[in-house]
Amino acid sequence: MEFKTIYGGTKRIKNVKKRIIDWSAPSKSKRQREVKKFLKKYWQSHVVFEEFPVAGTRLSIDFYNANKKIAVEVQARISTYEI
Repeated sequence: MEFKTIYGGTKRIKNVKKRIIDWSAPSKSKRQREVKKFLKKYWQSHVVFEEFPVAGTRLSIDFYNANKKIAVEVQARISTYEI
């Protein structure tokens, strides 16, 4: 698969088959597992990748739906309390 980099060029992502989501496999965090469970209802029949690399960087996207070209990044909850 080829993607545009943040600098305007194109870069090929290799080994994309190993990043296809396994809906029953564990995720990196509890929060990411909750999001995966939520997305499964809507995206189970789509081509979805988990921990997909961003072309030209060392970053990765938590979920990428190749059919709809939607990327989802899961943020951790931040606990707030008064001192």
